[in-house]
Amino acid sequence: VLQRLRSPRSLATLAAVAALLLAAGGAGVRRRRRGRPAREGRPAPRLPASGLRPYAPAAIGLLGLLAVTFGALGLLAFARAATRALPGGELYRQSGAFGYAAVAPASPIYDGTSLRTGDAVFLALVQHVTLTFDYRFQSPNPHRISGAVGLAAQLSDGNGWTRTFELAPPRRFAGDSTVTSADLDLGALQRLVHRFEKITGTTHDAYFVTVRPSVEVKGKVGDRAVVERFQPGVVFSLDSSRFRLAPDIVLGGKGNNLNPTEFFPGPPRVEPASISLLGARLAVSAARTAAVAGALAALAALAAVGGLLAVAARREDEPARILGRYGPLLVPVAWTRRPRVETVVAVASMDALVRLAERYERAILHETSGGVHTYVVEEAGIVYRYEAQEGRPAGEAARPSLDRPIAEA
Repeated sequence: VLQRLRSPRSLATLAAVAALLLAAGGAGVRRRRRGRPAREGRPAPRLPASGLRPYAPAAIGLLGLLAVTFGALGLLAFARAATRALPGGELYRQSGAFGYAAVAPASPIYDGTSLRTGDAVFLALVQHVTLTFDYRFQSPNPHRISGAVGLAAQLSDGNGWTRTFELAPPRRFAGDSTVTSADLDLGALQRLVHRFEKITGTTHDAYFVTVRPSVEVKGKVGDRAVVERFQPGVVFSLDSSRFRLAPDIVLGGKGNNLNPTEFFPGPPRVEPASISLLGARLAVSAARTAAVAGALAALAALAAVGGLLAVAARREDEPARILGRYGPLLVPVAWTRRPRVETVVAVASMDALVRLAERYERAILHETSGGVHTYVVEEAGIVYRYEAQEGRPAGEAARPSLDRPIAEA
């Protein structure tokens, strides 16, 4: 589930839902404020001693916003891993350099008598080539290495036939580098090719000679034991007249790598993951802690405000409670002489009187006299009345009196 929440679509949906909830809550508060009529001329309600009621809507809205914000932060934080693995960098590397050289007699074919890596070797002039391989071990960490290195050649027709020759037997070495060399007899290779063609009855325009060193090393890099083999290769082309590095077209476009290198990464590094918030970076673990602590604190504060409001509501008298709950439905009136009515009915609760007013679509007339608040609804000659007295807690209404005057609006 957390993996699915990481997708941008899921996060965008959650953010949109949170924004809609916040917008809907704010709109409801504004509508209630706009719909509340002015209270000029009404008795002021009795407020709790703490004075919390005027600030309760703003406090509840702010705490709700904080709870939603910390909840969104928690979704982001718990939808991501607390750590991330990074490449450990280079632990060590093995590299090498191939080369060859030969001595040719003085002739107009070459500029001089010394042939170097990259020169074509014409078999009519040169029959022996010296092959070399320079091996190096490198590491930024403390290390101690030793091993053995040898050199071999493989003759192939490119169609499955191969013949392998050991050019230099394995030789022990210690340290970070070593050089091995061997003589390659081109005349012997030509004679072997002629015998192969005579026996098999097949001919080829060119044959391939792969020179491959075999390096085995062991030792220790830092606190890690190392046992490795390094066997790169370089390919030469041999035809009836010359010996040269195999061209790219023959090798399928890969080309010869005269300087092979192998990298060995160290163990991955683990570091704390972070989240970008308003241009700042925050660790995921810290974001999780902040989200949980902030959400719990906001919810605890909401519960405390609700508890204070509940306690205050129980302590305030019934007229204040009625005014706070049904204020928009009340019409303040001044009493005059009692009119002639057929029936006066005392209802048992203010809620019952409100239901009657809603049923008959009548206003609730409100009069205050001597600390007694009288609420009246008149319908078809019947006066429905409810009385509440200041100073009495909600639920302890004043005893109704049917002899009190009836209001005229």
